[in-house]
Amino acid sequence: MHEWILQILRCPQCSSRFELTTFTSRDDLTVNGVLVCVAPECGSWFPVHRGVPRMLSSQLMGDFLSEFMDEHNSQMSLLGLSDFGETTQADDMSNVKLGVGLPH
Repeated sequence: MHEWILQILRCPQCSSRFELTTFTSRDDLTVNGVLVCVAPECGSWFPVHRGVPRMLSSQLMGDFLSEFMDEHNSQMSLLGLSDFGETTQADDMSNVKLGVGLPH
């Protein structure tokens, strides 16, 4: 994932910007990492896997999410993001706002 995409990506829960934490990179691309919503009251986060942000609810991610968490357990724990699906990730996507490109 190119870092410039952070300028247009928005949290689907609250339309805030994301902060990117890179776990692995190649050249100037994030290969694996996590996007964390900057709004403290939101707390949503989404994995970046093989350079692609995976901005889906935990139900739609299925086994991928468990595998991602297992593979990056130590980094996720350091960020305090070890409990996907409880308070850190929004599962109710019924009120999702398409915030791509909107200023915050």
